[in-house]
Parts: sequence; C-alpha cells; structure tokens
Amino acid sequence: MKTLGAGSPASGSLLDHYSDRIESTFKELVSQTTQLKNEWQLLHVKHGIEIRTKYLNGPVKSALGVGYLQATVADVVAVVQKLDHVAEFDHLFCDGRVVESLDDSHDVVYAAFAPGMLLSPRDFVYLESRRISADCALIACFSIESHSLVPPVPGRVRALMHGSGFVIRPVSVGETIVDEHGQSRVLAPDEAGTFCPVSYLVQVAGWRPRAGWMHTSPTPDVPRPCSLSALSPCVPRLLLRGCPPRSAGP
Repeated sequence: MKTLGAGSPASGSLLDHYSDRIESTFKELVSQTTQLKNEWQLLHVKHGIEIRTKYLNGPVKSALGVGYLQATVADVVAVVQKLDHVAEFDHLFCDGRVVESLDDSHDVVYAAFAPGMLLSPRDFVYLESRRISADCALIACFSIESHSLVPPVPGRVRALMHGSGFVIRPVSVGETIVDEHGQSRVLAPDEAGTFCPVSYLVQVAGWRPRAGWMHTSPTPDVPRPCSLSALSPCVPRLLLRGCPPRSAGP
C-alpha cells in the first residue's frame, strides 16, 4: 500500500492526491444529511437528538445523528474540533491527535477508540476538511491510505471511514426547533443565533466483532453517533473552559 505523509509527498501533493475525493465527500455529506427521514430507520431519541441508521448491504455501515444544540455555529465547531474534549462526550474515545496540519482547512488526524459491545479496539487515520462560513459549517472526513507517521498499532483494528462528518448551520427566527427535552417549539426573536441544527454522519467499515463473543443481531457493528446526544449537554460546560484551535502533535 502506498504510504503518504511526512517523508513522502509534500502536503500540497497529498491534497492534490485527494482533491477529487474531498469534493465528492462534501457532496455526499450534504446529500446524506438532507435525505428524507423515511430513508433512515429511527433507533432512538435522546436529549432531543434523533439517532438514525441505514442497514446497507456490504461492509459500510451508516448512522446519522440530527438535533439542535444550544450554541452558535462557531461554538459547536470549536468543541467538536478540540480533540482534548472528545472523551467527555464520546466515552469510547481513548486517543487522538493531529498527525499533520496541511493548511488552515485540512488536517490528517489519528483517532483511537476503546472496545465496545462486541467490537474490538479500533483506530482511524483520516483526512479532515473544513468549509466554514457564516451560513454553514461543513466538516468532512474520510480515511486515507497509510500515513508514514501512523503505522498500524498492535491490538487495534485499522477501520475505514467513508464520507463522514458534521453539517452545522444557524437556525432562523420562527423556525421550529426540538430542545434537549424533546419538546418542539418556535424559536423566539431574542433567541436568534443561540441554537443551531447539527447533523452528524458516520459511515465506517472494519468494526470487527470481538473474538469469543456470540450474538444474534444481524448488524452488531452499525455505528451509532450517540456522541451527538452526549455533546448536547456538554457544549455549555466545555465552552466555559475555552476551546482553542487544536495543533499538530509530535
């Protein structure tokens, strides 16, 4: 497998290598998060966040979290990008760092997760691309070919991430929102800018069931973006601590 990263092509070459995939991932992220709800199966609702999934044929499993967070677009972006805070709203996250910062909008990131129900420990090496404006924030991620600074880690399954990420936009006055208690209401004029709808798409492959476990579920490894539910009550607390931009690790 071709190795990319430090010691191989320059950062610009890496972006050139993935330019078409970056564009297609942004399109897929927008397309998947704007599909009709009847194309997704509802798993459950928590803190006003709907968790939906698609049972697809093949190795790729898709899940979607959709809900309103009481924060600005900039606030949510700051929290989800601060790797130091991820463990507070995703209890399986155990290690992560920016491997290589390519420019202001693109990073190569490593993230590792502890074993979950029926799942082995797993990790990802992925390219994160960001398009952020006053109207919308798109954070798109997908696995890249092996990176020279992140060799395989013994005991962890190197899983694959397909077209995943966040769509975060401001809410309009008069728009109907669903709060963390699951109650629907119309946004008041003085609440403009204090809520934003967030969609969190997860599409992965390689979540191998743990050896020795028996199960009857036909899809035990469907990813569930439940961290979005946990993120909702965490946002105010994390913002109080401050969320400076993350930097590349050693």
